[in-house]
Amino acid sequence: MNDRTKILKNEYALFNNEKIYVQEIDYYQSIYYNSIYIREYQSIVLDLYDKNIKDLNELKFINLSKCKSVILAMNYIKTIENLDGLSKVIQLDLSYNPINSLEGLECLRNLEQLLFVQNRISEIPVEFCDLKNISTLVLSYNQLLNLPDCIGNLKKIKHFMLNGNRLIALPISFQNLINLDTLYVFNNQIKEFPEILCSLPKLSYLHLGKNRIKTVPESIGNMPFIRHLNLSNNLIQRIPETMADLKDLRFLDLSKNQIRKIPEFLYSQTNLSSLKLSGNLIYNFPKALGNMEMRELGNYEDTRYRD
Repeated sequence: MNDRTKILKNEYALFNNEKIYVQEIDYYQSIYYNSIYIREYQSIVLDLYDKNIKDLNELKFINLSKCKSVILAMNYIKTIENLDGLSKVIQLDLSYNPINSLEGLECLRNLEQLLFVQNRISEIPVEFCDLKNISTLVLSYNQLLNLPDCIGNLKKIKHFMLNGNRLIALPISFQNLINLDTLYVFNNQIKEFPEILCSLPKLSYLHLGKNRIKTVPESIGNMPFIRHLNLSNNLIQRIPETMADLKDLRFLDLSKNQIRKIPEFLYSQTNLSSLKLSGNLIYNFPKALGNMEMRELGNYEDTRYRD
């Protein structure tokens, strides 16, 4: 939080008959999630972090015409309700609460950034897909088994974090997320590379590590703007030659797979600055790869000397 803050005495919420004032903060960093910078902006914030709130009905959101961001993380809230007074809020953080359903958010049509990290959410209701202004959605470390087809209605979404769930696949409607830039789906149970992602025109950061993927499709070469690709901790044996078409690729993590041979196209990837290959079945480390200029071949290890 920036040192330059101003308390807005006329903007507050009531909790246990006490006033909790809104703060106007210069350059409030709204999200810096897993090393991915998302947005920083001047904001007016109602901070209710770790206030021992058990029920949203205990709160009275009054006179919040200027409030843009509400933090309700690290409380004991089980049910989403009584949010009508937050109709103008664009960012809401309800992380680290025992919430098991996303029902009750329909009134927040102006929401752009929504965070639910480490809750107990097991499904996404169809009504949730009416929040069509969402650009950042963080649902990490929940209990999601699948996503509804209507998720494709969130066409403004740019940053989507789904890591740490129980997903086995992504719905076909993902192909409608034409503005998606960053997607985290690591630490799930996905068995096949979601080929629908290869048609997304703006996807630049994709993390599919720690799944059960065995094959990378040839169509991966159709991702012209991908810059950061993490496929670590899977069951991949072969990298298709079409990956040579990823001219903007800067970071590639293939560690802890079952790859036996480094494809020759990697030698000529001029923009690739970080390549991770440790924990594979590679026995011969090509000299040509070691001579690549200005490269960081991160965490490469020769499996001949592995226990």
